[in-house]
Amino acid sequence: MCPEAGNLFGGDRKIPGLAVYLHIFWKRDDFEQFFLYTGQSTELAHRLAEHDSSQYRSKYPRLHYYVKELEDMDSDYVLLAGNILAYEYQSKILNILEMFASLIFQTLDPKDLNKYLPEEMRSFLPFRGLNVPLP
Repeated sequence: MCPEAGNLFGGDRKIPGLAVYLHIFWKRDDFEQFFLYTGQSTELAHRLAEHDSSQYRSKYPRLHYYVKELEDMDSDYVLLAGNILAYEYQSKILNILEMFASLIFQTLDPKDLNKYLPEEMRSFLPFRGLNVPLP
């Protein structure tokens, strides 16, 4: 399924409200070369449209945008949490959920993974995370 189809793995791109998602990048000719980015949004459809816009990516350079622009790279999204009720502390809730997802999928910088994950939970795979700052 491609992002332009209007859907994403795990749900509808147009769900209203708060959401946390995983952006997966992979080489077309080598699926073992992949990268992961976790993100959050108060308006998912708008945020994913920004990620997919070459104009937006050139105006706001980010590491995961650089990876998206690499030759022979494909990407898609996975909805991790959606339709999250907006409470008074919505930004904190989103940060906690994104941090949790960043630890599960190990998308943070290795020094942050070492700080927040117990040794037995750290991956022995090559680093593939694209989240630079903490949520």
